[in-house]
Amino acid sequence: MSTSTVTTMYVNSSTTVRLFGWDEHWPSAKVTVVPLLFGEMAKRASAVVANYYGDLYHDAQWLDAHVDGPTGFYWMPRYNGTQIGESVQAWERMSSGEPRELYFVELTQDRGNWYVTFTLLVKVTNDSAYL
Repeated sequence: MSTSTVTTMYVNSSTTVRLFGWDEHWPSAKVTVVPLLFGEMAKRASAVVANYYGDLYHDAQWLDAHVDGPTGFYWMPRYNGTQIGESVQAWERMSSGEPRELYFVELTQDRGNWYVTFTLLVKVTNDSAYL
């Protein structure tokens, strides 16, 4: 029987990206901001997700339905897909030793410039069980 090492790191590291500028009004900014937000999420997911890429489609739908201006939400790309908009406890129960990254994603606006901040809260690696 092979063994694997699961490592859990509590990170709390943030990265902010400017998405779009010069539109303070959400209804007109949304058509640009939401796709750019999704693109930034997809970049981060590509380093973690190995199966069930279709979850990203559901993430895009979730963003379209739930993001109505500045907001924050939890999001977790994991080896077998992604989770969005659910409680952290549920994610941890579902993921077990699965490699994953847990983010708090915050969308903000300052004088018409839209930003997203990804705060990496937890990173879990598994050296062999998911290879």
